[in-house]
Amino acid sequence: MAKQTPQSVRIQINETDRALLVAMGERVGRPNARVSIPNRDFVDRINMSAQTVRRSCQKLERMGLIRSWRTKRADGSFDANAYEVTLVGWAVLKGVREQDKS
Repeated sequence: MAKQTPQSVRIQINETDRALLVAMGERVGRPNARVSIPNRDFVDRINMSAQTVRRSCQKLERMGLIRSWRTKRADGSFDANAYEVTLVGWAVLKGVREQDKS
């Protein structure tokens, strides 16, 4: 068997992205859970504009920290997006929580 060596990855996010990721983690609750959350909930929770929340969601998704899906109602109109915090996102959240403790 090949020798295994520990690896680490460093991810830097700004305060806005951090606040949104923390809010998503609190709403989603656990890895591999998908939850529909209206953007206005994030706007109210982290006190940012809707455009800032959208931009931050796109950035977190490009970084691989979250996944998002557009959802539709039975009548075909769009509903709140569904979000999932990825395992990498949960690892970042763990680091955020450890920073907050110190």
